[in-house]
Amino acid sequence: MAALTRLPWARWWAVLALFFFAAAGPLAAQEVQVVADRVHVEAGEAVGLQVILHGVQNSQPPALPNMPGTRVKYLGPMTAMEIVNGQTSVRAVHRYLVAVDSTNDLVVPSFPVRVGNQTVQTTPLRVGVLPHEEHEGPAWLKLIVPGGTRVVGESFPVELQMYFQSARDVDAPRFNLDGFLLGRAERAVEGLTRRGNEAWSIVTWRFAVTATKTGILPVGPAEVDATLVSGRAPQGGNLIDEFFGPARGMKRVTLKSLASPVTVVAPPREGRPAGFAGAIGRFAMRAALSSRETTVGDPVTLRLSVGGRGSLERLELGAIADTADFRAYPGTNHFEPADALGSEGHKIFEYVLVPEQAGVLRVPVPPMAFYDPVAKEYGVASVPDLTLQVRGQTAAPAVPTVASGAGGDPSKAAVSGMPAWKSSRAGEPWAGAGWGMRPWVAAAAAGPWLAWGMVGAVGWANRRRRALGEKTPEQLRTAELARLRARLSGHDATVDDAVRSVRLALALRLGRVPDAIAADAARDAVARGAIDAALGDDVGAFLEAVDDSRFGGGKGREPIRLARAAAALVDRLSEVAR
Repeated sequence: MAALTRLPWARWWAVLALFFFAAAGPLAAQEVQVVADRVHVEAGEAVGLQVILHGVQNSQPPALPNMPGTRVKYLGPMTAMEIVNGQTSVRAVHRYLVAVDSTNDLVVPSFPVRVGNQTVQTTPLRVGVLPHEEHEGPAWLKLIVPGGTRVVGESFPVELQMYFQSARDVDAPRFNLDGFLLGRAERAVEGLTRRGNEAWSIVTWRFAVTATKTGILPVGPAEVDATLVSGRAPQGGNLIDEFFGPARGMKRVTLKSLASPVTVVAPPREGRPAGFAGAIGRFAMRAALSSRETTVGDPVTLRLSVGGRGSLERLELGAIADTADFRAYPGTNHFEPADALGSEGHKIFEYVLVPEQAGVLRVPVPPMAFYDPVAKEYGVASVPDLTLQVRGQTAAPAVPTVASGAGGDPSKAAVSGMPAWKSSRAGEPWAGAGWGMRPWVAAAAAGPWLAWGMVGAVGWANRRRRALGEKTPEQLRTAELARLRARLSGHDATVDDAVRSVRLALALRLGRVPDAIAADAARDAVARGAIDAALGDDVGAFLEAVDDSRFGGGKGREPIRLARAAAALVDRLSEVAR
């Protein structure tokens, strides 16, 4: 103890820090990140870089690798510590300002960094460099939209930068997006830059937008409301006046950016697989059942996980059709993003399946067709069919019978174990000898059993009646087709009604599932001789017109005309079936 009292104060603090970290829990794993405050920068500007060393509190400034066409200035270190759920995390942050003098993209290659007792390799970083633009005024907006042609349903990032020297009360941006949907957004990032000999503040927003129709469509303009501050605080006054006084000029303004045109096209017809419903990106699918064993009538949950990169949040798989083995009901679905803009992640779909018969049943998992705009090709995400062991329902227990004691002799009821009710006032049984064999006692004992049997009989009769009243999938589709055919004659028919009715009619003719009917199904029907060539051409032309309406930016037929064409095709297909 005496040795400890002679330690200098600096060593005391070191001992206390070691004790604090040991009590708080283990430190976070050591890793290194290189981040920039912007994704795009103009030539001649400066961008802020941070090298973040996780798991250490103090470290020497890492030497950045050689980056041609840049000038690097070290701004200094920062230290941060967090304790979450008993886990202590510390990090050292080294800040740099990198001036970009060339028009080539700024690439920070992977380089080694010493972290504690080990050497960690960083991940490469790329910052896009844009041509320099001249601006006048104390503030302006710059809207950055990536180039290239987009596909209907494709999501892509949009970046908005606000340059200013002094501003306050900055509102969230507003966008004019005709033909696009605004999606998720990253948290606004503030930074500093230099333009010429002047220092500027900059705020960067990043959003995800999704194209909804074809054409050359403008993204933007974007608008931001802010209060610009001009002048300097008065000198010579007291501190309260200098800090709170209204001597500086303030002006509420609306900043407006330029619009950026984007070319949007429909997914190509060539190579389009059957069942393609507009999924854009590259995806993979996984499937699992909540249980591999169940009983007839007991539901199980089918969980489908679609993961990858693309427009996942708005992805829909549709319903699963009923079969002779199962009845399918839609469940819940949710999206689990892997980044702030939701460009990567997983979307989970759940369906409730109720088995209708016993045995080892095959659970078909419908495939999902998608179009990859990067590879410019179609693909299909699928998984092998699952199996489910289904047991038959357990038979109801038999109703027990009540037997009389001692061979039915009332005089021997007490001897056979039947209790005798006795009066406290006399030694004779209250109900008399052999009371257990009296009719009212037997009726009272058999009443609950008779009621139970009656409830079971009524339940069996109801189940039998429902079973007899159930229709086959073909009968259900025929009834649905009749309802849709009647709706097509009205003025409220939709495109979905028209295409569903034609698919139902052709599916009934071919003995296939309606959801699998596409333009190639009509050609297959002609090849098999199920319908004639003229009818097959008309059905194929109709389905192509539907694709134009859905993916062609409204260049296809109007819903009413499609409904009339669908009604005529349904009548012709029905005549062929008869």
